[in-house]
Amino acid sequence: MKKLLVSLALVALMASTAAAQIVAIPKTTPGDSPAYNGPIHLFSLQNTKPLKPLAPIPETYLNDPSYSTFNKKGELFVGNRHGNVQGGVGSVSRFIVDNKGNFTFNGTITGNGLDAVHGVAISPKGELFAASHFTGTISRFVFDKTGMAIPNGTFETYGYPQAMAFSPEGELFIADSSYNIVRRYLLNPVTGAAIPNGEVAVIGGDGLHGLTFSAKGEMFVGSIYNDTVFRFLFDSKGTPVANGSFPASGGPIGLAFSQSGELFVTGHLGGGISRFTFDKAGNSVLKEYTPTDYLGGIAIY
Repeated sequence: MKKLLVSLALVALMASTAAAQIVAIPKTTPGDSPAYNGPIHLFSLQNTKPLKPLAPIPETYLNDPSYSTFNKKGELFVGNRHGNVQGGVGSVSRFIVDNKGNFTFNGTITGNGLDAVHGVAISPKGELFAASHFTGTISRFVFDKTGMAIPNGTFETYGYPQAMAFSPEGELFIADSSYNIVRRYLLNPVTGAAIPNGEVAVIGGDGLHGLTFSAKGEMFVGSIYNDTVFRFLFDSKGTPVANGSFPASGGPIGLAFSQSGELFVTGHLGGGISRFTFDKAGNSVLKEYTPTDYLGGIAIY
C-alpha cells in the first residue's frame, strides 16, 4: 500500500511539473508620451521548452503598460503609466487568463493615489501593491468576495519606485531607479502597516528597474543603463550580501523565474528576452536570447 501511495504521489508531481505556464510581457516604449501604448505579449511555457507565442492582449485595454504580475488565482494585473502623465493619472488593468492564454478583461483599477503606475506586486495574502513612479506613493488594494478592488490606504517611499517583489518570507522590496537602492518593508502581521526595514545599496547599479527572487530567496535586480543583473544573498539575520552580477542585454526591466528555475529577463531600452539557466556552482548561463521590440516587466504564472 505504501508503494502505491508513493507511485501516485510521483504521478501527481510529474503532472504538475509538466503543466504549461503563462508568460505575460507588456510592450512599452521608453520615454514620456501619452501616445505610447502596446499590447501584452502572451506565451505558453512548458518546463524548459521554447516559449510558444499566443494571441496577445490588445492595446485597447491598456494605457502605456509597464509592469505586470499574477495573483495565485492566475489573474493578471498590469500597471499603466499613461505616458508618465502625473496628477492622479494612473491605473491597473485586470485580466483573467486561462492556461491556453485566452483572456477576459476584468476591469481597470483607478484612484487611491495611483499616478503613472510602474511596478505592481501581490502580497502573500493576495493584496495588490502598485507603485506611482513620480510621487513615490505605494497604493494598496484588497479584494472583496466578488473580486472588487477595495482601496486599502497608501504609504510613501522615496525617490522613483520601479519594480516591486515580495521575498519568500513575505517582505516587500522596492527598486528605486534614482538612488540605485532597493528599499525594504515588513508588513505588520496584525495591522498590515508597512514598516521600513532598511535598504540594499546596489553598488555599480545604474537605473534599477527589474526585481525578483529565486525559490531559495536570492534577490536579482536589473540595472537598465549598464545591462547588468545584480545578485544578493541574505544571511541568517537578513543582512544582504552581494553575490556578483552578470550581463543582460537590452536594458533589463523585467525579471521572473519559471517553474523549472530558469530566469527570464526582458529589455526596455533595446528590447529582447534573455533566458538564463544556472550551473552547479550557481553561475548564470545565457541559454537563449530572442530579439524583440521594447518591452516592460515580465510575469509568469
